[in-house]
Amino acid sequence: MQVSELEYLPVGFGAHHWRAVGADHTAYFLALHDLRRPADLSYQQLGGALETAHWLRHVGELEFVLPPIRNQSGNVVVRFGVDAALAVYPWLNCRPRRDVDAADVGHLLARLHASCRELPMGLLPQENFAIPWRTALDRALADLDRPWTSGPYAEATRHQLVASQTATRDLLAWYDSLAEEVLDSRAEWVVTHGEPYGPNLVETDTGKSLLVDWDSALQAPRERDLWEIPEASVALSVYAAATSQQPEQRRLRLYRAWYHLAETAIYVHQFRNPHRGDLNDREAWGNLLTFLPSYSNWPEFTAQTVGRTREHSLRHAD
Repeated sequence: MQVSELEYLPVGFGAHHWRAVGADHTAYFLALHDLRRPADLSYQQLGGALETAHWLRHVGELEFVLPPIRNQSGNVVVRFGVDAALAVYPWLNCRPRRDVDAADVGHLLARLHASCRELPMGLLPQENFAIPWRTALDRALADLDRPWTSGPYAEATRHQLVASQTATRDLLAWYDSLAEEVLDSRAEWVVTHGEPYGPNLVETDTGKSLLVDWDSALQAPRERDLWEIPEASVALSVYAAATSQQPEQRRLRLYRAWYHLAETAIYVHQFRNPHRGDLNDREAWGNLLTFLPSYSNWPEFTAQTVGRTREHSLRHAD
């Protein structure tokens, strides 16, 4: 494709984006994925996720799925240098949907999760419950007794983690125990998008709803796509009626824990490394304070439940 215009777009997370215009005046949306970040998928996993999106749209006939465009070699994603991969999408005039608690959203997710019956085996990566930057968080928890000097937020981060270290360790132990249990239920898993709300559920100028950004797609428990929906919502009621499946509360909490732990680990890693205290760091600091585990955020943690979780974890480690 020959490009006559190229405009950088400061949107999204986990990839860099541009608007490109070809010689024929057709506009495209480019997504350049950084493969160096542990929060992202490997090149092979990214390819499987985006191939799944293409299959869902063109074979599974899910009209709300927006997959990448295949290139002349038949690929939906290509390596770009050593540590990046490029996917190209049609350009859309769209905006994030505001009314996500709606009946059509419940139907959309029900149809997506039902598509696992026909999906080719081995195409979509499977959930493994890994927490991005988990190793960095474990190292930080083991290094709380001396000052951190990597930047203006380093010591403040250490003090916050000192205050929340017990809750953080307890949440990690509880998460590991439940994740181990859920891994035994793979036969029930479905195709999941991973973040089917926020900026990923969009509405075009014609009123059509589309689900975009499929790089995090996984075969996983259905609760991966449901944990952010309010319990008494219209969308969840419609979903349950359409699938005859009620989400399991513990699995919903499992994915909430994954999100909180992943956010905590990412920002702890950021502030344990050299940083300048710029606008990005200030926003990250606010996010860290929001997601850092505490017993007030996890009221189900009593001394009894935490003790059982720790005992299980120690037996598993032996």
